[in-house]
Amino acid sequence: MLIVVTRTNPDRSLAHRGLSLLLVEKPSYEQHEFEYVQEGGGKLSGRAIPTIGYRGMHSFDLAFNNFFVPDANAIGGEAGLGKGFYLTMQGMLGGRIQTAGRACRHDRRWDRLWSPAADAVRPQSLLDGLEQGQAVVRRRPAQA
Repeated sequence: MLIVVTRTNPDRSLAHRGLSLLLVEKPSYEQHEFEYVQEGGGKLSGRAIPTIGYRGMHSFDLAFNNFFVPDANAIGGEAGLGKGFYLTMQGMLGGRIQTAGRACRHDRRWDRLWSPAADAVRPQSLLDGLEQGQAVVRRRPAQA
């Protein structure tokens, strides 16, 4: 299953207001490249594009050729037509908040590990390196 943002109103003067979200059904493929041909001859092909990705999910470059998607697959039904841009931005907002939260959590972990206040509670294994003459970094890389 794919969620596709596509132009459903041919009037280009509508700009982003002519975009809708559609659910596109296709078989699952294990490969990083696929081609699916519908009974009526429509074709959908795709290949994974190099991205960092998240939890093993890939981004795909897709090509549609006379591929049929039923009206019932428009997200929001008829009321959702022309709302694809707005629905996509709402979804991205949640993803951005989630990513920012993850980054803040990692930043706090870094602060706890390397702040001078953490010296008293830092695990002994980190302090053992000092006895062996190893340097301990006390600044974040961005501060260096």
